[in-house]
Amino acid sequence: MINYLTIQNYTIIENLKIDFEKGLNIITGETGAGKSIIIDAIDIALGAKIPKDVVKTGKNKALIELEISLSDKIAEVFASQFDIEPEDGNVVIFSKEITETSSRTRVNGVVIPQNTLLEMRRFILDIHSQHQTYVYMQPKLHINLLDNFGDKSYRESVLEFQKLFKDFQELEAKYKKLLENNTKNEQEKDFLKFQIEEIQAANIEDPNEYEELFAKMEICANAQELKTLSFGAYSALYEEEGAVIDRLNEIKSTLSKGAYFDEKLSAIAQNIEETVITLKDSAHELRSHHENLNFDPELLEEIQTRLDILSKLKRKYGGDLQSVLDTLEKYLQEYDELENSTDNIVKYEQQLKAMRTFIDEKASKISNVRAQLAQELSLTVSEELKKLEMPYAEFSVNIEQIPVSANGTDNVEFMIITNPAEEFKPLARIASGGEISRVMLAIKTIFAKADDIMSVIFDEIDTGISGKTSEAIARNLSLLANSHQILCITHQPIIASVADVHFHVSKNQSTNSFEVLVEKLTEEQKTNVISKMLSGKQDEESVEFAKKLIKDLKQVY
Repeated sequence: MINYLTIQNYTIIENLKIDFEKGLNIITGETGAGKSIIIDAIDIALGAKIPKDVVKTGKNKALIELEISLSDKIAEVFASQFDIEPEDGNVVIFSKEITETSSRTRVNGVVIPQNTLLEMRRFILDIHSQHQTYVYMQPKLHINLLDNFGDKSYRESVLEFQKLFKDFQELEAKYKKLLENNTKNEQEKDFLKFQIEEIQAANIEDPNEYEELFAKMEICANAQELKTLSFGAYSALYEEEGAVIDRLNEIKSTLSKGAYFDEKLSAIAQNIEETVITLKDSAHELRSHHENLNFDPELLEEIQTRLDILSKLKRKYGGDLQSVLDTLEKYLQEYDELENSTDNIVKYEQQLKAMRTFIDEKASKISNVRAQLAQELSLTVSEELKKLEMPYAEFSVNIEQIPVSANGTDNVEFMIITNPAEEFKPLARIASGGEISRVMLAIKTIFAKADDIMSVIFDEIDTGISGKTSEAIARNLSLLANSHQILCITHQPIIASVADVHFHVSKNQSTNSFEVLVEKLTEEQKTNVISKMLSGKQDEESVEFAKKLIKDLKQVY
């Protein structure tokens, strides 16, 4: 609900604050006093088009501010959908700053774009005036209103259907993506298959094979030189004249003789003997290595060919053979997934077919219920319109079959006849402003319990109506005010008499300008204002009649 409205330097208003309350807020005042300016300011603060030259003469900018308390449900929507966290008590503050060339809107201090503001607005306010009306006039919302006319069980079935249809759309999107990628997948499969076969053809079993082969190639390529070196080392140790082992044996023999006189020489001789044994082993190994070393050009070519294959794979698929093997495992997995894509297409086709059958069945059931609800709603609104002095009015809910969507297979639009001999026409084409307001009041009253919007404005709802109709409108406004905050501009004393809060708007003319004054009336002031509305004057008789009218209507409503 709207807690307060402040206006600064807007048209003829320099500085004004109005604290609204729950229930029925009635606004009265002489023609031209500024009542509609207040409604226009609220409208503009929530995204309506700004007329030219609304900044008060001599001022740089105008400011309109609304403080609004949201329900818990709508507060959650603002937080999740708009990223606006309401303050304590679910309060949000809308500020509209207007200059001669631009305007800017802030919500709780955050600048927001116009399209976001209009999205927010539909959760907050509904305006019905001579010139415009929102929400109920929009055909795209009529199906939701009709569904809200159903009972809880039906509404839950609609929500379940919408979730089911969303799941269907998500599955269908995956299916279409699979189909679109099918040709691409085949090409990708062929390339993966080529890569897999290329790696598998190398038959890599040991990730260290490359390093080992490289070492073997070095030996094979230098076999002749290594053969010469190993034989030379063998001869120096064991075979040639003055060989190392022969000289060590001589040294050992000399030390053994000296050990007869010095025991320390015995230990040294023993060490030399052990060294000789080790060197003999090394000499035998060198001889054997020499005999086994032979240059084999075929073996060298074979090793080099294998190394070339492994080098190519390392360059293409990883820095070493282990990376190549890991890549092979990855490609095998991707290939299996692509192989399964055909199976997935078939699986999705079966699932979509089953879901579509179920969706068609659910949509048909919902459509049947909607047809019944449409008849009930048509009769209910038509009866309500007759109470509001529209005796020839007939309301109808038109349902046309369309391809299945999130709302089922129905396109819903509210239709109306306001005069005899006319044909039904869309609700949005009602010409008379007074008729619009009364139709909206009738519908609004019927949908009161299912309506999330907390604040409703009726501007000049009583244009061209009789006293009997005024009483009917007063009754509906009072009923609606039990569940909504109502702001209503009226010239009818009967409607004003049922106010929970009564504001009176007047102009105070000074030498050079007008000042708009808004006064929240006491019971006595309310009685005096209504007495003037009844008879055009305030005297004892008119005041007593106003008191009686207020008392009688309060007892009824």
